Amino acid sequence: MLTFDYGPYLGHGQRDKMGITLFANGKVCCADYGTPGYGSKIMEWFVSTPAHNTVVVDNKSQELTKQGRLTCFGKGQTLEVAEAETEEAYPGVLHIRSVIRVGENFIIIDTLKSQTEHTYDFFLRFDGKTVLDSDRAVTKPLGYRYVSEKSQFDASGDWSLRCESDGQGVLLFSLGSEPCLVTIGACPAETGSRTASLVIARKFGRETRFITVLCPYRKGRTVNCSMVDGLVKIVHDELVDWVFVGCGSSSSLLETDAQYALVRLKGSEKVLTELVGGTVVRWK
Repeated sequence: MLTFDYGPYLGHGQRDKMGITLFANGKVCCADYGTPGYGSKIMEWFVSTPAHNTVVVDNKSQELTKQGRLTCFGKGQTLEVAEAETEEAYPGVLHIRSVIRVGENFIIIDTLKSQTEHTYDFFLRFDGKTVLDSDRAVTKPLGYRYVSEKSQFDASGDWSLRCESDGQGVLLFSLGSEPCLVTIGACPAETGSRTASLVIARKFGRETRFITVLCPYRKGRTVNCSMVDGLVKIVHDELVDWVFVGCGSSSSLLETDAQYALVRLKGSEKVLTELVGGTVVRWK
């Protein structure tokens, strides 16, 4: 289950617009840690935007918003979509976030548009240990208070990592060709004494897009993700899911008038088709 907060600020809320949480394998994997207590010395961290699983612009917390603009919502058996947008959180920046459930896997798409240059940081924290193929030194500190930076690398294409605990966890796949600075670290969890693993993906420019796939795994389950011909391809459990996610792209494999569409194959056999925001899908 994935939660998605796109609503207005309501007094006792936090600056967490577009924030998500993920529950999988019987526990909360990507949390919103709430508030430790109003007398906490690090209360300023918990109410700030970097303390949540959303996109931070120019290292600043969001403005308080009145918007609750849901632009797409669709519920199927296997494919579910919620899409929202805001221009209030960071004035001058349009942030569109889509969250898509495809069976047990989740796709998060962040589109950011502005007339001026900005720094865009995608934040996601995990309960568990973050595992990379290799650790690399931090050479470009990001400048967030309360964040401990442990390793860093430059990515010019797809990259992935996993966060695990007791042999199960979440695989993260980041898809796309835009240059990205990836920082792995830790931040406070529900108190100032316990920490959670943290991933920050940084991009620069007027416009950018993050395409992130979160795949819960446990012993015996393997998952792989890639972007092929304008579609997100998820290989899992002897199945292949081809997901059309819009993003202004067309595909020679799939034709549809929908905003989002899924074609599931087992071998060469098409076993499932679902779509949101349209009426026609054709697998070529």
